[in-house]
Amino acid sequence: MDIPSASDIENWTEEERSAVAKQLAKAVGSTRQAFGITVLWQLSIAVTLGAAVLLVPWIMWLAYSLPITEKTRAWSTAWVGFDTILALVLLATAWLGYKRRQIAVMGLIMSGTLLLIDAWFDITFSWGTNNFGGAVLSAVIVELPLGILLISSALLIMRRSAALVAKLRGVTAPSPSMWRQEFLIDRDDQ
Repeated sequence: MDIPSASDIENWTEEERSAVAKQLAKAVGSTRQAFGITVLWQLSIAVTLGAAVLLVPWIMWLAYSLPITEKTRAWSTAWVGFDTILALVLLATAWLGYKRRQIAVMGLIMSGTLLLIDAWFDITFSWGTNNFGGAVLSAVIVELPLGILLISSALLIMRRSAALVAKLRGVTAPSPSMWRQEFLIDRDDQ
């Protein structure tokens, strides 16, 4: 088999290079087949969509039930606003994941982070009240596991994307951890 030299490749048109890159990507294997992340991808979409939908009645209940007094006038607005933002980010993340957009990684990280923050504030603000047990239960059963799942999904997608790029670049060594990954963009590409 004759492998083209770097000078041969430089003389190719952009379309020719693109066609060869597509063939190489197929030969290397898709990330879904090679790494078996289809189930995690579908689970992340279902969980984010489900969480966004379930937040709607919760937000309505909060808007109705939280006290509005002179001392805590913005309390209801703050919590309803926070959970509304969380629902919108989850919904956007589910849609972006369904459409298989790379920017869904940001949504996964944002959603997961907002869920961890929500758990923290629910627990700390209910400390010493009758709602403390429910806040801890909600954090342990829903918010923390869901937040960890979404952030883990983002990290897995980033690692698998980096591994595929490495394969296409001819790197055969195992992919390093995310803490040691370099940007996928070379310094020369900037």
